Amino acid sequence: MIKRRAMTIFQLKNGQGKILFVCLFFACYMQLSGQSIYGDFPYVQSFLSTAQPSECTKPIPNAGTNAATFTSDGLRLTPATPNQFGTVFINNKQFKSQNGIKIEFEYMFYGGSGNGDGMTVFLFNADNSNIGASGAGLGYAYNRTLGTNHPNRAPGLAGAYLGIGFDTYGNFKGRRWEAKERRNGIVTSQSNSEVTLRGAKGEPYRYNGVVVPGMEDRYTGYPTLISSATFGGKTFTLQNNGSYLETTRTTGGNFSLAGTRKAFIEIYPHPDNGFYITVKIKWTDITTTTVINNYHYKEQTTYVENAMPSNLSGGDNNSSTTRGADKIVTLNTTAPEYLKIGFAAATGSATNIHLIKHVVITLPSAAEANPDFATTDNYTPVSFFPLVNDLAYQGVISKDQAGNTNYIDPTSFRFILADGTKIAANSHTTTAGKWEYNPITGRITFIPNTNFSGETTIYYDIKGKEGLPYTDEAYRSLPAAMTVTVNKVSGPPPSSYILINKMISPVVK
Repeated sequence: MIKRRAMTIFQLKNGQGKILFVCLFFACYMQLSGQSIYGDFPYVQSFLSTAQPSECTKPIPNAGTNAATFTSDGLRLTPATPNQFGTVFINNKQFKSQNGIKIEFEYMFYGGSGNGDGMTVFLFNADNSNIGASGAGLGYAYNRTLGTNHPNRAPGLAGAYLGIGFDTYGNFKGRRWEAKERRNGIVTSQSNSEVTLRGAKGEPYRYNGVVVPGMEDRYTGYPTLISSATFGGKTFTLQNNGSYLETTRTTGGNFSLAGTRKAFIEIYPHPDNGFYITVKIKWTDITTTTVINNYHYKEQTTYVENAMPSNLSGGDNNSSTTRGADKIVTLNTTAPEYLKIGFAAATGSATNIHLIKHVVITLPSAAEANPDFATTDNYTPVSFFPLVNDLAYQGVISKDQAGNTNYIDPTSFRFILADGTKIAANSHTTTAGKWEYNPITGRITFIPNTNFSGETTIYYDIKGKEGLPYTDEAYRSLPAAMTVTVNKVSGPPPSSYILINKMISPVVK
């Protein structure tokens, strides 16, 4: 049926129909087969196992070994010993960049001396996979040196688009100019707790049409876009002329990035071009601070290469330690079509254990399912409507987009077991009883077994109905729990049940 319809379009549109036919067939196939054309999400990984997840890879560093270790406490990127480097790519998961991404995870920086060096979360072209420099480069930026054979010399991340640094030493943002470390950045005092964004990989730098020695591919670019201290609140933001505007964050309080924290990264499409980037840190049980708020990462970025060699024809491979004149560079920072996500951490003379866990990655404006609760007595079925406190979206994806219960596709409802197993049928029987879902009314009914009392839980997910991308599998909600408490009563079956279903406004962000 699909082929016959597509061929009719091909005949009517002639040559242009070939492209339309392929697009229609691909979209229909992906939707019917349950696969995604927008990415491999939502993604949830606790990292609370000693086994390496199948979707994760450990790239080989430019020097030394990869210290990343999977433990029952979380993914430990580094131990608290000097000069360590660990990194992991979520390599079998990619997303279509045009609609952005949301990343949240818990982390712990602890057990060391001097709080160094920190950690990065980075986005890179899905076709590339070579890691960046360790140390202050945090696996993202490059490290040029006085000579091209210097042991500290290392290129930046291949295909790099965005690096988000959680810097507990203070060097990730800054310009470095010394024999063992040369890199562009902000010229300012060091702060030992700051969130910094660095941009995309640059092009080889040319002088008189010839690539400058030491400034080849992956040794330029990666400019500092914005850096905001969590102590004192100083923020430096890259301006259109390559300078940095210094401002002060006045809300959110002062705190250290080190300790037990939770990070939230939101990347939304900007209505003009590029993306809004927001980074929040939850640093107490009740306090979350927005450290970087709606930074506009444009498709073109002007910055200053301010760690240039004085002898461009000789480049870094010479005996001169004199820094050359600054060069203004305009960099193409258009996002690749598909991006992947990675994590890296490093120590130097200052150390910390860097550990992450409970990673959750979703797409902006994906459907949202919320928990539901009901109470009944044994022998008595209970019914409720789980979708009334859930949301889906329509229209252009934006930060201010409003969700609505009416945008949910009731037929997309799917039971999920605690181990993640997905159940396509609209009913499922457990030792506690039988769960039934009616896709026409959106009603859930739970029929407890006569000998069961206590609490039982099953999970579900949903997606929207308002066309692509919302009907795509990547825009499914995270699983939400439905929990029924069955009270044991004596005597004949009661004539009624108590319904407890947590409700929220049907239109809410």
